[in-house]
Amino acid sequence: MATATKTSSGPLVRAVYARLRAQITTINGLAVGVYGDVPQGAALPYLTIESMGTAWNTAGRAGEEAILSLHAYGGNGRTVDAMVDAAVAALNGYGGLAVEGYIVFDRPLFETTERGEDVVINNVLVLHRIPRFRVWLVEQ
Repeated sequence: MATATKTSSGPLVRAVYARLRAQITTINGLAVGVYGDVPQGAALPYLTIESMGTAWNTAGRAGEEAILSLHAYGGNGRTVDAMVDAAVAALNGYGGLAVEGYIVFDRPLFETTERGEDVVINNVLVLHRIPRFRVWLVEQ
């Protein structure tokens, strides 16, 4: 029986980062940043990416079920909602992701958008939304 020998987190995040950078450049006329780690002083709006996975094996194949969370931050609801919609379209509507070392089943499955904790930064209310996706990967 095969056991998972690696984690998809790094390759999955890199693939999603590349897809979002290619598909989402502006929202409501504002440049959108896409980050793993947000640089100090980054301008709004922006997206961050995180992934958690659970290894599995079946029928001699090893893989991972990953929960992909995007964090959308912006100064108004229209912008944040538009970023979430654009991210869902970018991951669900443009064919499969190419994740190094893995075969991705179909495409990321959009599950839900949660409301994150809104914060005030430099006297500006920053809205936070978290669209989540489920991704199934098999090791190559």
